[in-house]
Amino acid sequence: MAGEKVDDSGLRLRKGQITTSFRSSWKDDPHHEAITQFENYHPTSSPGIDDFTARHTPGSWKNDSWSMALLVLLYFLQGVPMGMVFGSLPFLLRESVSYTQLGIFSLASYPYSLKLAWSPIVDGVWNARIGRRKSWIVPVQFVSGVLMITAARTLEDWIQNGNVYRATALCLFFIFLAATQDIAVDGWALTMLAPENVSFASTCQSLGLTSGFFTSFTVFLAGNNVEFCSKYLSSIFKIDEHQPLWTLSSFLQLMGTLYLV
Repeated sequence: MAGEKVDDSGLRLRKGQITTSFRSSWKDDPHHEAITQFENYHPTSSPGIDDFTARHTPGSWKNDSWSMALLVLLYFLQGVPMGMVFGSLPFLLRESVSYTQLGIFSLASYPYSLKLAWSPIVDGVWNARIGRRKSWIVPVQFVSGVLMITAARTLEDWIQNGNVYRATALCLFFIFLAATQDIAVDGWALTMLAPENVSFASTCQSLGLTSGFFTSFTVFLAGNNVEFCSKYLSSIFKIDEHQPLWTLSSFLQLMGTLYLV
């Protein structure tokens, strides 16, 4: 037992000598100072349990509640043209056009699937005075709002007359704008929220897009149906029993005004 202790202490002594020798030679290395400065500015130690609990304090999301509300609103506005083009307009067109023409109209949804093609431009080009994300969100939202207001009645006439090609071209541009805004908002969410709350960005996206889609699809079609309005809404909103709550043009003008506000 005593021999083992002596050997162990001797081993520790030899290790200490080796370590001391290594440190002496390391300090003589001309790159020692530069590497030490690099390590000071780039720590590689793993976070302790105290750091983890500090970054994941329950209720920390409340500090970003206004930012999350803004994200939900922006995603809601993106969901409005999606619900209109993906759901409501094909439903209105199905009684006056053929399945072939409905297939042509479905091309209007493709910009959202192909947004990867121009996402590098949205990420890499911006005005420094306005901001990296606002440089795209503000003008895109403004153009979308103005277009909804000014083209609402024209689009309604095209849908009623079965003018699929013009309606497809206009709706394709709507979805192109929504997809462009989606790229910018997705990038903004990563910097708008605190690092510990970035995981809530996907929740804001799901809530906003689903709400916007539901509003411009289910809610719009319900308010556009005379029978539904006569049975359930006429007594609440004091409207004519033979008139819908809104038409396609009036609904688009309402959403366009929300875009601009």
